[in-house]
Amino acid sequence: MQMAAFALSSGQYDQVLSLTQRATPAVTREQNAAVLATLQMLRSEALAATGRTAEAQAARLDSLGWARYGFGSEAQVQARLSEVSASPRAAPPAANRTTTRGVA
Repeated sequence: MQMAAFALSSGQYDQVLSLTQRATPAVTREQNAAVLATLQMLRSEALAATGRTAEAQAARLDSLGWARYGFGSEAQVQARLSEVSASPRAAPPAANRTTTRGVA
């Protein structure tokens, strides 16, 4: 989960999707609702960042059900959602490039 969070914060959205997809079956088998909810939240953010809005909404909705079970209170669910959605994002690669004259 930490690797997926780091990948999200550095704009590596495909990596987030790969990591969350690989981790989901094991976390589901273990019935760890809090971790599963967080994985789905990370996945939702990555999907949204890549323009896959419908899939992002579905992952977010799925995360809410698990979050309510895993975190307990609505306040804790909202806190985790805020934490995941507020993680810093890297600018798209083109925005990070500059020429030798300092102009993008």
